[in-house]
Amino acid sequence: MITTCHQCAYSKDKTGAYSLCVLLGKNVQLDSPSCGEFYRIKYNCTSCGKQIYHKEVLFYNDKPFCKECAAKFGSCAHCKFSGNCAFEEDPNPIPKLIQQQVRMPQGIAVKTVMNPKRIEITCQKGCSCFDKENKECNRNYKVCSDYSEKEY
Repeated sequence: MITTCHQCAYSKDKTGAYSLCVLLGKNVQLDSPSCGEFYRIKYNCTSCGKQIYHKEVLFYNDKPFCKECAAKFGSCAHCKFSGNCAFEEDPNPIPKLIQQQVRMPQGIAVKTVMNPKRIEITCQKGCSCFDKENKECNRNYKVCSDYSEKEY
């Protein structure tokens, strides 16, 4: 399969049949084959530092990541990137929040809480951010040892 300039990440300001190539500094035709720079350029993964070729790089917030690190996005292993955790990203149809009745001195109140069934299948399965004693995620309070607001 031949890669075209249209598919290249360095192709900017795509108007009509032409685009500005950031690498070459000139206008190129979008349907022309990519230059050799497309295959020679390597990036360092922002997370693990592994060298990756341009064809294999994945960008997150305009930062390069390898496929292995990008696979951790949306999981508890992604905490250090301050992204969503497995509780939020799991495709299971179990609702994230449920209504719960709480007995109060004035009567019964209804409050919205995280669904305990969803917590069981996501958080309790090895997430170090989960506090087993209080049955809640420490990440909500930013006290988890694995969680940090790391900026890339």
